[in-house]
Amino acid sequence: MKRSKWLLIGAAFAGTAAHGYEIRVHKIFQLKRDVHESMTAVAEDCLRRAAGDQPSRCWRSSKELAARSKSNRGERYSDIQKASRWSDDPTRQDRRLSFLKIGYNIVKGCPKWVDASRRIEDAGLLCSSHFGRLQFLHAQAVDEDKSAADTYRRIMDWADFAFRVARDTRLDDGRRLLDMNYCSAVDLEPESLKQMMRCETGGYSEWTVSTFFALTCGNPLSSSTCPEPGDPDKGRRMARLAARGSLLHLVQDSFSQSHASRRIGSPLPHSGEPHGFEPRVVCSYPTAYFNYKAQERDAPGGHKAADAPPRRDDSCDDDPRTAAPADPQTDDVVTASAMVLWHLEHGTRESFRQYLISRVFGPVPAA
Repeated sequence: MKRSKWLLIGAAFAGTAAHGYEIRVHKIFQLKRDVHESMTAVAEDCLRRAAGDQPSRCWRSSKELAARSKSNRGERYSDIQKASRWSDDPTRQDRRLSFLKIGYNIVKGCPKWVDASRRIEDAGLLCSSHFGRLQFLHAQAVDEDKSAADTYRRIMDWADFAFRVARDTRLDDGRRLLDMNYCSAVDLEPESLKQMMRCETGGYSEWTVSTFFALTCGNPLSSSTCPEPGDPDKGRRMARLAARGSLLHLVQDSFSQSHASRRIGSPLPHSGEPHGFEPRVVCSYPTAYFNYKAQERDAPGGHKAADAPPRRDDSCDDDPRTAAPADPQTDDVVTASAMVLWHLEHGTRESFRQYLISRVFGPVPAA
């Protein structure tokens, strides 16, 4: 059983929070909307209707998603719906009493801890994904990004890495990627990922790739040791599911206005303009990616305005004047989620990358 002995800083003592679209953190919070879970649920429905074909036009009405996103007592989620939370809660603190740790960390602890050290082994997975080197899990910029192109490359390379983990890829020598030493695996990734995820101290020495995705910090008072399952097969199953959820989360967050600008004229990061973010899905390529830490410094509270159940923008719909089928630049967020599930089901790695380029993120941004 491998344990992370450095996550105390990244995850100790607190309440609730969500970095992207809202998630259902714990059943006590009945009013917390479950946007990621609901997007995934509607996508699952669409995938079933497609009966093996590629899903399309999965989201017809803003009201459908808004109604689905209201948390109800006794509501149950599929495994993949719960996995779509992973990037917001990478050490699984949304259960039993451990959920009390999350909010304090994000509101109070993480900004201080990431300022003190941006190394993942110091800041922990939770803080790194919200304020530090892992912000690209949410389709957001890290401090080192000099342009939208830098963020884009991290996003695309992370998507490829997570896809290989989700599909339980075998290496050339027959070993599972999941069983590979984490440090050695990261060293083989493109520089965009290696720069952010590399091992800098001995904290990762016994980790496998599976460990990164399977840690569970269940202690309500401390996260100084966060085990992965003692059963390796269970750990691999958890890791594969978390990697699938991370892909859904990545795509879904990229349609949040406070994560990426998908419309010319939208507020741009650090431009001095008011951050007039709203929960609306725009079907055009991102032109800029935001940094959450910088957002909160420049416009406190502005980020969460976009993370309620979103409305469909006219750019996603049929032309009301001619009733001609819409030809948007990208798919809508639910259809894109269904396509993530379709490609995972079919194992089409190269086609998946091309799909992300053509119908979600576009080509490499010019700047």
